[in-house]
Amino acid sequence: MSRRSFRTGKVLLFVMGLFGAMSSLSIAQEETISDADEFVSAAPTWRLRGEYLHWWASRTSLPALVSSSPPGTIRQDAGVLGTLGATVLYGNNSVGGGDRSGGRLTLSRWLDDESITGIEFSGFIVGDDFQSGDFTASSNGVDIISRPFFNAVSGQEDAELVSFPGVLAGRVTVSSYSEIYSGAALIRQNLGLGSRGRLDLLGGYRYLRFRESLTITENLGSIDPGGLVPIGTTFDIEDRFSVANDFHGFDAGLSAEFFIGDRLTLELLAKAAIGEVTRRSTISGRSIVTVPANAPTTTAGGLLALPTNIGSRVDRDFGVIPEFGINGNLAISGNTSLQFGYSLILFNDILRAGQQIDRSVNTSQIGGNPLVGTNRPEFGWRSSDLLLHGLSIGIETRW
Repeated sequence: MSRRSFRTGKVLLFVMGLFGAMSSLSIAQEETISDADEFVSAAPTWRLRGEYLHWWASRTSLPALVSSSPPGTIRQDAGVLGTLGATVLYGNNSVGGGDRSGGRLTLSRWLDDESITGIEFSGFIVGDDFQSGDFTASSNGVDIISRPFFNAVSGQEDAELVSFPGVLAGRVTVSSYSEIYSGAALIRQNLGLGSRGRLDLLGGYRYLRFRESLTITENLGSIDPGGLVPIGTTFDIEDRFSVANDFHGFDAGLSAEFFIGDRLTLELLAKAAIGEVTRRSTISGRSIVTVPANAPTTTAGGLLALPTNIGSRVDRDFGVIPEFGINGNLAISGNTSLQFGYSLILFNDILRAGQQIDRSVNTSQIGGNPLVGTNRPEFGWRSSDLLLHGLSIGIETRW
């Protein structure tokens, strides 16, 4: 069994477990809600809910991207992983797991006076965490800073200099960004209604998109008056990895509401969307070299983004998005209520930007030279699951 099939199987088992739990809940609720119970639905027809979201996303792994070595290290060992004193300044970790802010709007309407059949439109957006994935290191040629990689030509660890005493001054910056947004149009059909609560069936269309990017830039300047590169020559190098995952599918589930007193309602929600995921990976890179008194020269490729993996690629696959929620509704005045809750969403088998990096580099093609030997770095469909969860608070109004 492939890893993708194994992950999809785990998701399906998770979904089955959620629906099983909700089915048990519906049986228990039917025992407490009978047709004889008199439930008086709220008179307003429309509901508009606005919520602030404070959510978290699962982290993504990064290889070692920036390294350093202690003063006195010889040039060929500077920042090379595995050599004496070499350390990783950034990478070899996971990022993207900080808290994120967002918003959600839900507009719904009952189509009958008994609140039996209704329609619901909802959408949310959750932005970047702005806490991880960004890094900068710079030196005017005093400290040793490098970008480590595996040299596919020599078969050994290697590094590209960013700063080295008497040779090069420079800055390396790593920046990342990601966001998630979704929209849904659902029909709500009541299955059971009474004085203590209600059980509804939900079904309709669901769209969800997750996009993420990772950019590594270098701004270097030659400070070696006797070197092969004229002093004052500048190098602007960029590697960019971006992904987008778009889901379209059918969303279905159950909503169980419990009426607690006259003012509080508690809802348990379990849904699963099944459909198609379009996954796109785009890798780009460029190097701009400016020699004093000469026009800049631009070539395709940086360090980790080179002609062997540069380009945009798309594939489509089966996707499952289970969702679970616990939501409270507290009436505060008239037709206005306070909303609070917790949501959990799983988006399976998607692309993350950091996982598209291949740190094995055939250095023959750097600087626009023709490739000699193996095609590295190479492109590969490396995927993982995205877990999104967190708290919400908002206001609902009815009319």
